[in-house]
Amino acid sequence: MSTIKSILLTREAGSYKAVERWCADRDIQLKQVPFIEVEAIVGLKIPPTDWIFFSSPKGASSYLRHYSIHANKIAALGTGTALVLKEAGLNLEFIGESTDEPERIRQKFNGLLPDNSFVFFPLGNLSKRSIVNEINPEKLKELITYKTLDQLHNLREKFDVILFTSPSNFNSFIQTNKIANDTQIIAMGKTTEKAIQDYNTAFKLHTLTSPNEAALISLLENLL
Repeated sequence: MSTIKSILLTREAGSYKAVERWCADRDIQLKQVPFIEVEAIVGLKIPPTDWIFFSSPKGASSYLRHYSIHANKIAALGTGTALVLKEAGLNLEFIGESTDEPERIRQKFNGLLPDNSFVFFPLGNLSKRSIVNEINPEKLKELITYKTLDQLHNLREKFDVILFTSPSNFNSFIQTNKIANDTQIIAMGKTTEKAIQDYNTAFKLHTLTSPNEAALISLLENLL
């Protein structure tokens, strides 16, 4: 018998169709609630550059709704961000694995960045700047193109497993909710993992090897 009876995903309903089916097949209660929302900052002057580097799915979606691409090449952090851009019909020249350390991503990306080129980062107001801080500032242009706002929900249920997709999602959640000692926590990416560890090192924490549904389902199978 499964030891997992309930799962919380801190994303909008419908974001994880395969996980929904997986839970239904095993009679596991699934709840999907986002704890953040994105508000675009409009009217900015976007600098023309050789590269534009998107670091999150929400950031990419927000940017594309309000701005055009003014760069020759496009880079993305993580497969989720890459998917948003590809669904918009854009071609990507670089995809950094969000499970890699920032230094490793910098090494890979800098190999594609000649001395006389520039890269533009559209960022959120709460960005951890994990990749930006690894780029030569002489090659860097950046703007805050969106705000991340808390969506506070007081959930009375106890969950056996909780997935946090970003540091902001986690920080918003803990403002109005507590996490039981025996709850299994899943972090999507290294920055989310660090935010959770900084808050409480005693949590039962797992980090996805890849930020996609297949990796999530594989981890859930191991937790059964």
